[in-house]
Amino acid sequence: MKAGGLVAVTGASGYIGRHFLRHQARKGQSVIAVVRRSLDLPDARDVRVADVTDWEALVRAFAGCDAVVHLACLPVARCQQDPTAGFRVNTLGTFYVLMAAREAGVRRVVYTSSAQVYGRPAVRPVPESAPCQPVTMYGASKLCGEVWCRTLARAGGPETVVLRLFNAYGPAADRTPRPTVETLFLRAVLAGQEPVVRGHPEHMRDFVHVSDVVRALDLALTTHWAAGQPINIGAGRGVTMIELAEIVVQLLGSDLRPQVEPPSEDPIRLEADITRASLWLGWAPRVTLEEGLLAMMEASRKA
Repeated sequence: MKAGGLVAVTGASGYIGRHFLRHQARKGQSVIAVVRRSLDLPDARDVRVADVTDWEALVRAFAGCDAVVHLACLPVARCQQDPTAGFRVNTLGTFYVLMAAREAGVRRVVYTSSAQVYGRPAVRPVPESAPCQPVTMYGASKLCGEVWCRTLARAGGPETVVLRLFNAYGPAADRTPRPTVETLFLRAVLAGQEPVVRGHPEHMRDFVHVSDVVRALDLALTTHWAAGQPINIGAGRGVTMIELAEIVVQLLGSDLRPQVEPPSEDPIRLEADITRASLWLGWAPRVTLEEGLLAMMEASRKA
């Protein structure tokens, strides 16, 4: 897609969606927000209503657009609770988005996949060439979406760019705190309470700041690498849950000790190899975990 083209964003009212709208608005880029229900999104040029499972509505929503950023999805917990809904929204919905984009004459679709497609990788950091063996319904649904992206990129388009997002974190997009692990740790320590590590303390995640994620999305709109091949978007730094709790305590200058609940499962260790993102997108993370957490801490104190 040429710079300055009209971009439609599914899931525009979600966490990453709102941050992406704001990022594009600051650049002067026109964006169409595609959402299930009409609502006020001041950073969008227009708001169009369409469910990702409604092909005809999607075709109308994508009319006149040069590219689509596909963020809409059912989250991890919902997919585990209702795998059928996860398949309908994340897998079938992605197929409908791609086919509607083709029908509407859209040239490129940027698809946000997930690090969960890797399951329990045997190597760390994990490259895009590692086997994909998801262990969650969410990971499986996202991997199916990747297959559709690669297939359609080879079968007449639209062009597709697949970004495998690791753990996006950062400030709230609409003043609503997110119930994520880093937010819960920060809120606990700010309240003078010991942060509690639930799940395995050696679970490892790669936390990438949402501002870096939206930059990657923006770069994916214009990269020449658009054949549906995946690109990891992470910080390139794995942090265990106990390490994260300790970092939060240290940043706040507290002497609290993180508490650990007995683990009930084996740890999953995810750390991104971001070599391909550097080579294909010219992208690298700019915000360190400590910087991002400190900014969240200051925002919480002012709230």
